[in-house]
Amino acid sequence: MSIAFKEWRIICDALQTGRQSIILRKGGIAEGRGGFSFDQPEFFLFPTLFHEQLKSVRIDPDSVDPALRESLSGEGTPEPAEVRIELFVRLERAAVLRDWAEVAAL
Repeated sequence: MSIAFKEWRIICDALQTGRQSIILRKGGIAEGRGGFSFDQPEFFLFPTLFHEQLKSVRIDPDSVDPALRESLSGEGTPEPAEVRIELFVRLERAAVLRDWAEVAAL
């Protein structure tokens, strides 16, 4: 398997520890008219790191691993030269949701 989906490291951590079981995507201009979609039913998650992550997600910062929290704050060490890819995903369902009530129910 050589296919990976780039995802924020904080989301990968939440999935790996069981605090989260779903990935939601908000479509944007970059996805074109067809929107975002998955081409593969199985793939690895490639964890990425952005300093804005803690400001952009709704999570209790104290629930994040301290080493991860430090690296996300921008005050820790830079992203390592090597990235561990540990999470394998099987796509259960992909759908376009247009009603906020459906999203909120998830």
